[in-house]
Amino acid sequence: MPAGFHFRRALVRGAVLAAALVPFAAAAHPVLPPRTADERAVEAEILAFRQGVLDAIAAKDVAKLKRAYVESYSHVDGSGTVDGRDARILSLLAGEPAIETARPDELAVRVFGKDTAIVSGRSPIRSLADGRTYDFRWIVVYARGKDGWRIAASQATLLPPRN
Repeated sequence: MPAGFHFRRALVRGAVLAAALVPFAAAAHPVLPPRTADERAVEAEILAFRQGVLDAIAAKDVAKLKRAYVESYSHVDGSGTVDGRDARILSLLAGEPAIETARPDELAVRVFGKDTAIVSGRSPIRSLADGRTYDFRWIVVYARGKDGWRIAASQATLLPPRN
């Protein structure tokens, strides 16, 4: 076999494999199609609703917060603990760090029809236990019912420390 034959064969195999994986790489980070006027309107409603939740937390308005979260709401926090609506509201009113009150570094609203939206984001959250700031990636599911938008579920994932 000529010198370099195995190297060239490995290089060609690698190029073929890379070409085969391009569709999967594109699927891993999809480019979202242009949004319709209806989707933009729903996004604006969701962002206004989120601000209303922040205002209710600041005002310690329990009644408004209970209306904002569905009765069967659940939140999975960064440690894997699951809280229901009432426990979540109590922690928000106590001023515990939360994705609802954290400033997002990233924020994306995805709209599914006129009655469902998922907001995802990334936020630094300061721990009361040790005073350190940790990054979380999170999602919140919103559903519109007869009484308007409500929070159906949320989840936060603790990210590894930034380098």
